[in-house]
Amino acid sequence: MGSDAQGNVYVAGYTTSPDLPVTDGALKRTYAGGLCPIFIGHLRPCNDVFVAKLGPSGQIAWLTYLGGDREDIVHGIAVDAFGGVYVHGFTSSRDFPWTNPVPNTPYYVLKLSPDGSRVLWTYGLPDNIDRVAAAALDARGNLWIAANASASTNFPGLTGFRRQVEWATVYRKTSETGAWKPVFRNVTAYSVSARPGNPQVVYAGGQGVVYRSTDGGESFTASQLGADAGVFSLATQSGFPERLIAATGQGLYRSSNGGVTWTKSGQDLGFVSKVVFDPRNPDTVYAGNRQGVFKSTDAGGSWQPTGLVVTPTPFDQTYVETLVWDSNAPLLYAGTSNGLFRTANGGATWQRVVVGMDTRDRVVSLAIDPANSNVLFAGGGQSGESGKAPIRG
Repeated sequence: MGSDAQGNVYVAGYTTSPDLPVTDGALKRTYAGGLCPIFIGHLRPCNDVFVAKLGPSGQIAWLTYLGGDREDIVHGIAVDAFGGVYVHGFTSSRDFPWTNPVPNTPYYVLKLSPDGSRVLWTYGLPDNIDRVAAAALDARGNLWIAANASASTNFPGLTGFRRQVEWATVYRKTSETGAWKPVFRNVTAYSVSARPGNPQVVYAGGQGVVYRSTDGGESFTASQLGADAGVFSLATQSGFPERLIAATGQGLYRSSNGGVTWTKSGQDLGFVSKVVFDPRNPDTVYAGNRQGVFKSTDAGGSWQPTGLVVTPTPFDQTYVETLVWDSNAPLLYAGTSNGLFRTANGGATWQRVVVGMDTRDRVVSLAIDPANSNVLFAGGGQSGESGKAPIRG
């Protein structure tokens, strides 16, 4: 999910539905997926990618199918300052709209015109790439991707278990016609982010390490966290650009010098999926994990539970997926694997948001309309077999 300065929101996904409300002038107006094998002798409808632009009030400005005759998947979307839409994912279709294919790779990055009617370019990633993990645009319009560069599942001596090791490369594309430039190789990368207001400073979150560039990705230095845990989210404070907090699979880590050195937070919150600063107070931070939402009032030094507490059962995996601030209200929203919640009093109490949603909906991404903070966009789906966990708020 992405948004622009005019309050439009852009959504990408994949579907087997043949009757999406495709608009006139769309790139592709019909579902093109064929039949894909599940296992020997059994077939299912193939997924087809769709991309949509929603206006400030939620109306569909345009919607188009994108894929071809076989399986097509989307992994992410980004929007530039001129309304260009960047989509990355996987395809096995023979008639996918390639402009710059690479042999033996099914992973693509493409750009759609602002009206969704044309593919401006499609790049196949180098043949050693097997997945794009993340993509981001910086203030200069450079497109950055973090991509896994190799994978192995057949380690000698391992039977009955699957083990995968992935190496990633961070790539940058600096112009419409320029080639992808590998700027950082042979690392495990889960996230990539450019510092707001200064595109020369770029961070990549890896396995137990945060990589930092101060020259627009020409070179990176590594800062060890002190734990072998993936860095899934990095929070920055616009008023204090040197202050960062990293959310990892083994708790939270802080830096007060722009990611040069890191120290662990005062208490271990376990697997943390998202961390955000309060835009009104540089010392107040919120973090979401498998126990709920926690709050710090000393820039991440110590943490206390808020009123949103998740109480999982032995058969449930419910947890907080994402957090987003509406700084105009102010309201903090929490997307969980069992619904959407919000607080207007700093987390003391929470309300479940049910208008237009099923209470079982899994909410994995959230975006506030920048032109109208009364409009919240949520991405996700049914939590399915994860079931419901008691959530009090």
